[in-house]
Order: sequence, then structure tokens, then C-alpha cells
Amino acid sequence: MSLRLVVVVVLAFAISLPIAALSIAKALLFVAALIVLIRENFKVQPKENHTSSLSLKWILASLALWTISLLWTKATIDDALVALVKHGKLMCIPLLVFLIRSHREAAIGLAALASGQAVVMVTSWLMAANIPVFWITRPSGPADPLTQYVPYADSYLDQSIMLAVSAGIFWQLRESQPKLKPVTLLLTLAALLNVLILMPGRTGYVLALSTACLAAIFSVPRKLRVVTILVMPVLLALAAYHTVPQFKQRVQLAAQELVHHRSGPDVGSSIGARLYMWKLSADAIAKAPLLGSGVGSWSTVIKQLHGAGASLIFGEGNGSNPHQEILLWTTELGLAGLLLFVGLLTALLIDLRRFPT
Repeated sequence: MSLRLVVVVVLAFAISLPIAALSIAKALLFVAALIVLIRENFKVQPKENHTSSLSLKWILASLALWTISLLWTKATIDDALVALVKHGKLMCIPLLVFLIRSHREAAIGLAALASGQAVVMVTSWLMAANIPVFWITRPSGPADPLTQYVPYADSYLDQSIMLAVSAGIFWQLRESQPKLKPVTLLLTLAALLNVLILMPGRTGYVLALSTACLAAIFSVPRKLRVVTILVMPVLLALAAYHTVPQFKQRVQLAAQELVHHRSGPDVGSSIGARLYMWKLSADAIAKAPLLGSGVGSWSTVIKQLHGAGASLIFGEGNGSNPHQEILLWTTELGLAGLLLFVGLLTALLIDLRRFPT
């Protein structure tokens, strides 16, 4: 196995591991890409030129504007540089594409990702069944009810989102690995149920139901897809609401939070806090619509707009964010950032269509 493929497999599996392991894997990705690039530059006939990737150009343009915005950022230079490094992780996308050279290698990387998520999912179910798992450590004392079944991720939201997406990957693998079809179907169901039953994240619920809907839509004949699109989301949501107690409780809580928020900003609730952050983000964008307030400045400008007591809501330091990438980019880079964000997503879709299947 080549160095390229080893790094791809390590990174794909590390996505399911604690953040320290993932950070090391990302560093290895950058080092490996540099080594491969140097090697190929010394070859008489270098391999395919990957710089033609459209998404790479948009990522570089985005990082360039993030860097230039250091000139006008309202954040401290330390906070701005930390944010710039975080945005630099976007380079992981083209670097992975650069290292993967064939359909077979892509399949191996996908299998590594699916394997890591399968480990997380099985571990979570074992924890729910009170079966000891020696490969993770838990803090002493009573378990946090929100994260008691989260083995590695930073939060229940991270795990629920990753498992909902992984359910879609497991579902797709049933076609490419027909001998493992019963296993992939079981993993798909187990991942979706893990999100709906064990995880309290409502974003995860939306993604899990969306994954199930997409699986149903593309499994029926074309003439039935319109009906499936209209009916399946309602049926699945009603089924989850009436059969999964936690799902019902969290949906009812969401409705209550929305009602409370209408009477005034309710920053004490999850939905209320997000809606309030989005409102302040819109206010910040209105103050600097063209080029924004600079890299790493979201927390700074939002706290200024809120006024006294902002740290009680958004926390100390500069670690808070709007939980919405479009608002983050537009707040810090203005309309230019919005165009870059939309352009990057479009470029990724275009590049995706270029890949051989």
C-alpha cells in the first residue's frame, strides 16, 4: 500500500476518533501531499495535474480573502490567526482528491470511513446496553445525559450528524458490496435508530429522516418518486414521533422554544439562542455588508451588538459561532464571502460530476 493510500485510510478512519487523533491525521495529510507533490515534480512525466480542480481555485480564493481581511478584522490578531488556521482546513478537500488516484482507492478510503463510524455506532449501542467497553475512558461520577452514549465525538450533535450521514454511506455500500448487503442494511438501520433513539440532537433527527427519505425515493420506480417525495417525509416523521419517546419530547420542546422566542429573545433555549445569534449576525452584516468585519471577528462583533452580559450568553473568549456557515462567512467577509461560499459549493458539485463512476 502506497504512502498516499495509507494517509487517506488513516484520515478516513480518524474522523471517527477523538479530535486529537483527527488533528494528527490532518497534519499527516498535509505532509504526505507535500511529499507526493515534490516526488512528482521530479518525474519526467508527472501524473495528472490536479490543480485544474475548480473547487481548489475557489478554496484558494476564499483563503486569500480570509488572509487579506486581517487588515480590517475587528478581532484581536491572535484570535484572527487562530480562525485563519481553522479555515485553512478547507485544503483537506483538494489534498484528499490529489492523493486519491483511482476508483479502487476511493472505495478503500470510503470503507475506512464506514468502518470507523461502525465502531462508533456499535460502541454507542454497547454503552446504552451498559456493557463495558474497554477501548474508551469515561469521566468518574454521574454521566451527562446528553453525552452518555457518545464515545468519541465532542458532542452529541457531532455524533448524530456523522451517524446520519454514515447511514447513507452504509446504504450505498449495499450495491457495491452485494455479499455484505445484509450487514450494510443492518448498519444502516442501527445508525438511524442510534440517532433517533439515543441522541437528543434535533439536527441529527432531520438528517436521519432525510437520509431515510432519500433511500426510499431512489429505491422506487421513477413514476412513483414524486409521490414518495411528498408522502415519505410525513410518514417517517409521524412514525418517529409516535414510537420514539425522546424524539417526541425533543420535538415538543422545540415547539415550546419557538413559542417562547416569539414573545422576546429566549437565549436560554437552544432554538432561541440560535435565532438570536442569527438576528445579531444579520445586524452585523448590515453594518459591514461588502467585506464584513474580518476573519475571526464574529464573536467580537456579536458581543458588541449585544452589549453588557454578552459573555454569559456567548461565553468567554472568541470560541462562539452562529452555527450557520453562510452567516459566519457573510458576517466576516460580507457579500464577497457569501459569493465565495456559494461558489465553493457549486464548484464542489461540478468537480463531483467530473469524477469517474
